This record gives sequence, C-alpha cells and structure tokens, in this order.
Amino acid sequence: MANDNGVQVENIEEKEEVHIPETWEALVEDTPILTGLPEPKPAREFTFADACAFNEAHTELVAVYAAQERKRLDADTATAETAVSMVKERNKTVGHMLDFLKSIVPDPAGVDAWTTGMDPDIMFLAFLNVVTYYAGQLGKASASKASSTGTKQN
Repeated sequence: MANDNGVQVENIEEKEEVHIPETWEALVEDTPILTGLPEPKPAREFTFADACAFNEAHTELVAVYAAQERKRLDADTATAETAVSMVKERNKTVGHMLDFLKSIVPDPAGVDAWTTGMDPDIMFLAFLNVVTYYAGQLGKASASKASSTGTKQN
C-alpha cells in the first residue's frame, strides 16, 4: 500500500490472485512435490485436538516464513550465524509440520517414506500451500456447521 498525504492508498498492481484448491487432489496437482504423501483427513473431520494442532503448525509456519522473509530482505542481517539460525528454525518448523501430518493420516510411516531424499527447504515451501489449503477448508467446515446448526456468523 502506498501512503498519499497520510492516507493509505491500495496499489492494485501489487495484488496477486491466490488460487486455493478445493480438494487434496487439486492441491497435489498444483504442488507436485506432495505426490506420494499419504492423503490426510479432510478438515471437516478434524477433532478439537486436530484443529488445535493445525492452528499451531499453521501459525508457526507462516510466522517463520514472514520473519525470514524480513531478515532476507534486510542486508544488515546477512551473516553466516543468521543463515544457520534461519535454517535451524525452518528445519524445526518442518519437523512440527511433519508431526501434525502424521497425526491426521491413516499411515504415519508413509509420511516418513515421503520425506526420503526430500530437501527440507522444499518441504517448508510446499507446507505453506498445505496450511493455506487447510485454513480454507477448516473455515468452510466451520461455516457449514454453523449454518447447519443455526449459529449466526459475524
């Protein structure tokens, strides 16, 4: 957004259309690196514990991505120590995401098999698509339950 005389003006050219797949199959088609990952259960089947685990994994992944993008753009922080700490942080986040995925697939060992030979940085980026997909699906599941029970949505 640009700032014009103290008023924020939206720059339409900066907006990029984001496509969120409707199904797991479509997500895998859009993100081929996910091929071979056991299909997780749909968000509408998430238990409270599943939804909480997703919320934590989603928040951590997005927060780490945003923080690292800021660091990457700041030339003053470009040190070897910073680079190593960023890699460790991404790896830890990928590990948490893998733990979450293992909790929602029928074959947790299949998740480990999928990771064989996989670059953790590629997994990190692919998982951004996974959490975006599940955030949308979880929102739809909540809206559907609310409308079927007569609960008003704000």
